[in-house]
Formats: sequence, structure tokens, C-alpha cells
Amino acid sequence: MKALTYLLIVLLFALDADAVSGQNKRSAKAYTTYDAGEYYAAIDQFKDAYQKTSDKKEKLNIAFYIAECYRKTDNSPQAALWYGKVIAKDYENPKSGLLDNFWNISGAHFFVMEPGVNIEMNLSRKLTLVAGVSYRYVTGLNENDENVSITHVTNEELSGLNFNIGLKFGKEKKNKN
Repeated sequence: MKALTYLLIVLLFALDADAVSGQNKRSAKAYTTYDAGEYYAAIDQFKDAYQKTSDKKEKLNIAFYIAECYRKTDNSPQAALWYGKVIAKDYENPKSGLLDNFWNISGAHFFVMEPGVNIEMNLSRKLTLVAGVSYRYVTGLNENDENVSITHVTNEELSGLNFNIGLKFGKEKKNKN
């Protein structure tokens, strides 16, 4: 009888460990998908992990990343909903204060180069339309630096394609003929 009792206890622990392992696998897959920039797929994976996990801390972390996915896919209403869940529970994640992230890297040294092209078109003698495109290249940001590492900001996230458009107002242009 004792052997049967021990066997049942071991079996219950094994089943419980397998369930926890399944939860960790679900969330690990979601984090990997998120890190790959596949935010739409990560939303579904995070939601699945959110429903299946019972750990309150992990549930809050998953909710934060669901909000981040919605923010990065320009779905502000859903992002606000999920951020609200996180804020209501006093969740603290260094990445949640986006402005703080940039203050944390303000003392870091890194190289930025942004070549670009602008086109100007005169709309009138005093008004010019300006449109352009550039690419910002950032390198040298030490992601292992203690201030930078808490921000989760990378060289790749600061680099990217930029577009600009503007109007120039000025004095009437005189032709030199």
C-alpha cells in the first residue's frame, strides 16, 4: 500500500512539473517570436500562455508583452487595454518607461550616421515644400553597459529608415540673371 501511495505522489509531481514545463514552453516560444519582430504571431502565443499560466508575476509580464505587441502593430486601443491591466497591478518593467530608456542611454557613447536626400519644390515665391528620406545607422551602443542593458534598446532599434516633409517660409527669392 505504501508503494502505491509513493507511486501516486511521484506521478502527481511528474504531471504537475510537466504542466509547468508546458507553460514555460508556451511563454518561451512567445518571447522568441516577439524578439524576432513577429508581433502578430506573438500576440496569439502570448494570449495562449496568458490563459494557461497561473503564476501571477508571469501573467503580468505576459500582459505587458501583449501590450507591447499591440503598440508595435499600431493597435493603440488594444495596447491601452493591456497596459491598463498591467498598470492596475503595479507592474514594474524597465521597458515600460520609454522616456526613461532614453535618459538611461544619454550618457552612453555611440556613433550615429544619417545620410539622406531632400527634394524641394517651390509652391510660391515665399513658400517651398521639402520632402526627404534618410537612413539612421547607429553602432557602438554597448548593450552590456548596466544603464543600457536595463533599457533593452539595441543598435538595430535605434537604426532605421526615416521620412520627412516640411514647409519653408521665407523672403521672396530674387533671380540672379
